[in-house]
Amino acid sequence: MTVIVLNLLVNSIFSLAIGIIIVNFFIWFFRVETGRWKIFFLSLPVVKIIYDFLGGVPENSVLFSGVDPFSVPPRYQTLSIAAGLDGWAPYISSVFSVKGYDLKLYNASIGDYLAIWIHQTFGDHVLFFMVLFVTGIS
Repeated sequence: MTVIVLNLLVNSIFSLAIGIIIVNFFIWFFRVETGRWKIFFLSLPVVKIIYDFLGGVPENSVLFSGVDPFSVPPRYQTLSIAAGLDGWAPYISSVFSVKGYDLKLYNASIGDYLAIWIHQTFGDHVLFFMVLFVTGIS
Protein backbone atom coordinates (compact mmCIF):
# COMPACT_ATOMS: atom_id res chain seq x y z
CA MET A 1 0.00 0.00 0.00
CA THR A 2 2.80 2.45 0.80
CA VAL A 3 4.37 1.77 -2.60
CA ILE A 4 1.15 2.87 -4.31
CA VAL A 5 0.82 6.01 -2.16
CA LEU A 6 4.45 6.95 -2.80
CA ASN A 7 3.93 6.32 -6.51
CA LEU A 8 0.91 8.65 -6.60
CA LEU A 9 2.74 11.33 -4.60
CA VAL A 10 5.85 11.32 -6.79
CA ASN A 11 3.86 11.26 -10.02
CA SER A 12 1.64 14.12 -8.83
CA ILE A 13 4.68 16.23 -7.90
CA PHE A 14 6.20 15.78 -11.37
CA SER A 15 2.83 16.31 -13.04
CA LEU A 16 2.21 19.52 -11.11
CA ALA A 17 5.68 20.88 -11.84
CA ILE A 18 5.46 20.17 -15.58
CA GLY A 19 1.90 21.49 -15.72
CA ILE A 20 2.87 24.76 -14.04
CA ILE A 21 5.84 25.19 -16.39
CA ILE A 22 3.64 24.64 -19.46
CA VAL A 23 0.86 26.93 -18.19
CA ASN A 24 3.32 29.69 -17.28
CA PHE A 25 4.88 29.45 -20.74
CA PHE A 26 1.51 29.91 -22.41
CA ILE A 27 0.54 32.74 -20.04
CA TRP A 28 3.80 34.47 -20.99
CA PHE A 29 3.47 33.65 -24.72
CA PHE A 30 -0.11 34.87 -25.04
CA ARG A 31 0.45 37.73 -22.54
CA VAL A 32 -2.49 36.86 -20.33
CA GLU A 33 -3.06 39.70 -17.89
CA THR A 34 -3.74 39.18 -14.20
CA GLY A 35 -7.36 38.30 -13.73
CA ARG A 36 -9.84 35.47 -13.94
CA TRP A 37 -8.28 33.79 -16.98
CA LYS A 38 -4.83 33.67 -15.42
CA ILE A 39 -6.23 32.11 -12.24
CA PHE A 40 -8.23 29.64 -14.35
CA PHE A 41 -5.15 28.57 -16.32
CA LEU A 42 -3.03 28.25 -13.18
CA SER A 43 -5.68 25.98 -11.61
CA LEU A 44 -5.53 23.47 -14.49
CA PRO A 45 -2.50 21.53 -13.13
CA VAL A 46 -4.30 21.06 -9.81
CA VAL A 47 -7.38 19.76 -11.63
CA LYS A 48 -5.14 17.30 -13.50
CA ILE A 49 -3.70 15.99 -10.21
CA ILE A 50 -7.18 15.44 -8.80
CA TYR A 51 -8.09 13.59 -12.01
CA ASP A 52 -4.95 11.42 -11.71
CA PHE A 53 -5.67 10.59 -8.05
CA LEU A 54 -9.23 9.55 -8.90
CA GLY A 55 -7.90 7.25 -11.63
CA GLY A 56 -5.32 5.67 -9.34
CA VAL A 57 -2.54 3.40 -10.48
CA PRO A 58 -3.33 1.58 -13.78
CA GLU A 59 -3.99 -2.16 -13.59
CA ASN A 60 -1.17 -2.90 -16.04
CA SER A 61 1.38 -1.06 -13.93
CA VAL A 62 4.79 -2.48 -13.10
CA LEU A 63 3.82 -2.33 -9.41
CA PHE A 64 1.05 -4.91 -9.85
CA SER A 65 2.84 -7.16 -12.35
CA GLY A 66 5.76 -8.22 -10.19
CA VAL A 67 8.23 -7.33 -12.96
CA ASP A 68 11.45 -5.78 -11.69
CA PRO A 69 12.37 -3.07 -14.22
CA PHE A 70 15.97 -3.03 -12.97
CA SER A 71 16.56 -6.71 -13.81
CA VAL A 72 15.04 -7.01 -17.28
CA PRO A 73 17.37 -7.50 -20.26
CA PRO A 74 18.41 -4.59 -22.48
CA ARG A 75 15.74 -3.24 -24.85
CA TYR A 76 12.93 -4.41 -22.57
CA GLN A 77 12.44 -0.84 -21.31
CA THR A 78 10.96 1.79 -23.61
CA LEU A 79 10.46 5.55 -23.38
CA SER A 80 7.99 7.01 -25.90
CA ILE A 81 7.61 10.77 -26.29
CA ALA A 82 4.86 12.22 -28.45
CA ALA A 83 3.23 15.56 -29.16
CA GLY A 84 0.42 16.51 -31.46
CA LEU A 85 -3.29 17.18 -31.71
CA ASP A 86 -5.89 14.88 -30.24
CA GLY A 87 -9.32 15.81 -31.52
CA TRP A 88 -9.67 19.43 -30.43
CA ALA A 89 -6.73 19.88 -28.06
CA PRO A 90 -2.95 19.62 -28.26
CA TYR A 91 -1.23 16.99 -26.14
CA ILE A 92 2.22 16.13 -24.90
CA SER A 93 2.78 12.55 -23.80
CA SER A 94 5.67 10.58 -22.40
CA VAL A 95 5.22 6.93 -21.54
CA PHE A 96 7.61 4.52 -19.87
CA SER A 97 6.91 0.87 -20.50
CA VAL A 98 8.61 -2.34 -19.46
CA LYS A 99 8.27 -5.61 -21.31
CA GLY A 100 7.89 -8.48 -18.86
CA TYR A 101 9.28 -11.95 -19.28
CA ASP A 102 5.84 -12.96 -20.56
CA LEU A 103 6.38 -10.35 -23.37
CA LYS A 104 3.47 -8.18 -22.17
CA LEU A 105 3.99 -4.43 -21.89
CA TYR A 106 3.50 -2.88 -18.46
CA ASN A 107 3.22 0.84 -17.74
CA ALA A 108 5.97 2.37 -15.65
CA SER A 109 6.56 5.85 -14.28
CA ILE A 110 9.17 7.77 -12.38
CA GLY A 111 7.20 7.01 -9.23
CA ASP A 112 7.30 3.28 -9.99
CA TYR A 113 11.05 3.28 -10.52
CA LEU A 114 11.65 5.33 -7.37
CA ALA A 115 9.36 3.21 -5.20
CA ILE A 116 10.86 -0.07 -6.44
CA TRP A 117 14.42 1.23 -6.00
CA ILE A 118 13.76 2.47 -2.44
CA HIS A 119 12.01 -0.79 -1.56
CA GLN A 120 14.91 -2.91 -2.90
CA THR A 121 17.66 -0.72 -1.45
CA PHE A 122 16.32 0.29 1.95
CA GLY A 123 13.29 -1.90 2.63
CA ASP A 124 9.59 -1.40 3.18
CA HIS A 125 9.99 0.51 6.46
CA VAL A 126 11.73 3.43 4.74
CA LEU A 127 8.85 3.70 2.27
CA PHE A 128 6.37 3.83 5.12
CA PHE A 129 8.28 6.56 6.95
CA MET A 130 8.73 8.59 3.74
CA VAL A 131 4.99 8.53 3.07
CA LEU A 132 4.30 9.31 6.72
CA PHE A 133 6.75 12.23 6.63
CA VAL A 134 5.35 13.73 3.42
CA THR A 135 1.73 13.41 4.48
CA GLY A 136 2.59 14.72 7.96
CA ILE A 137 4.15 17.87 6.51
CA SER A 138 1.18 18.57 4.28
